[in-house]
Amino acid sequence: KSPTRSWTSAARSGRSEKRGEVMEDRELIQLVLDFAREMNDLERTFPLKDFLGGKSQQFHAQLHNIWSRYLTPRKMQRSTGGIHSPPLFRKVTEEAVITVGPGKNRRVVEVLVDGFECDFQFALVCRDGQWRIDSLKKRYHGVNGPTEDDKWFYESL
Repeated sequence: KSPTRSWTSAARSGRSEKRGEVMEDRELIQLVLDFAREMNDLERTFPLKDFLGGKSQQFHAQLHNIWSRYLTPRKMQRSTGGIHSPPLFRKVTEEAVITVGPGKNRRVVEVLVDGFECDFQFALVCRDGQWRIDSLKKRYHGVNGPTEDDKWFYESL
């Protein structure tokens, strides 16, 4: 099992390969950051009161646009399209500790955050020459960070 790399070392040496496709680990991290930013922007644009107040069709149209660019069809199929308040990925930023590690036929981008929050694992696969998010896990933990008792759970969007 190869070690995970932080963003700085990944930017210098990390590469992800599958079926001849090569992508720097930094680019995989950027894909996750871009996805999180767009999802956060969308959830901030449509506060919960607006979502419940009849604007859910506009929200879902924009949500599908984001999903079609970042998620695999399998992940899109298994997601329901709810809204989160505050935004779900609000702590997925450059300030978080982000690593890229190997997975079975995939790459795993892990985002670890400070404080009483949840961490995320994004599993990315390469399909038709495009890297996409295929699954998402989250792990809640206390203010001192995760412990052995804190487990990862699959998250639908």
